[in-house]
Amino acid sequence: MNLFKRIEDDGTAVLQALDMDLGDLRSSVRTRTISAKKAMIYSHLRQIGGYSWHEIGEYCHKDHSTIIKVVKKNTKLYALHSKTITKKTQDI
Repeated sequence: MNLFKRIEDDGTAVLQALDMDLGDLRSSVRTRTISAKKAMIYSHLRQIGGYSWHEIGEYCHKDHSTIIKVVKKNTKLYALHSKTITKKTQDI
């Protein structure tokens, strides 16, 4: 399962960049701050990591349709912060 090792490495870097942990990502908490960070993580894994919706869903313990909906809803948010997130993940 080399793929899951790769997604975990990428996911860990993004989580550190956004000051979250895996438990936060997989939780059902819906506060605005947590939800916004989750959306940025999903978008980053999809656009920069190149992972499929299904792979991201499995990693985050969410249904792939949830991931699609969140990413589409928060496209502008990710566009605003994508350069900063990418820079921080490269530093880690």
